Amino acid sequence: MLMYSQHTQRFKNLTKVLEKTEVKTDTIFYSNDKPKFITVRTKFEYDGGIVKTNIGTTHVFYRNGRIARITQIDEFGNYLNEKLFDRKGNLTEERITTEIDNRAENIEDYLESESFGDFKKTINYYKFSRKTKSWYKYKEEFLNLINRKFEETQKVLNENGQIIEIKTKSYAE
Repeated sequence: MLMYSQHTQRFKNLTKVLEKTEVKTDTIFYSNDKPKFITVRTKFEYDGGIVKTNIGTTHVFYRNGRIARITQIDEFGNYLNEKLFDRKGNLTEERITTEIDNRAENIEDYLESESFGDFKKTINYYKFSRKTKSWYKYKEEFLNLINRKFEETQKVLNENGQIIEIKTKSYAE
């Protein structure tokens, strides 16, 4: 089974009992016959149980046919990377998962409760500068969810990439 560098060893050990039994592409269309949503659905079996999730690359489209969102999803339904675009095709947001872990004791706990899941993510926000007439990253967020507690650091940037402001906060899920 394909694993990603974002997965901790604990996560790999927890999910090794899952056996992929079915994979199929699913497409939903707008009334104008243009695709609205394309994803890959998969089914896993484990000790008599069954779980279904989306994997691979998922595409969401605007009615005009342009891509609204591209999402890379791991073999277990965790988001690895997600890019959001405006209606003109410009990248406005990018979410990157840098670590995936899970504190569940067994596969049933993992599949039935999100409360054991931990992750680290970076989110980049982009906007157009009238001053430089180009798109630039204006904000970076670093999110850590560990033991149901969020730690968030935001950096606000100017058009030259210099940090204007840093904010940090923590809160429970």
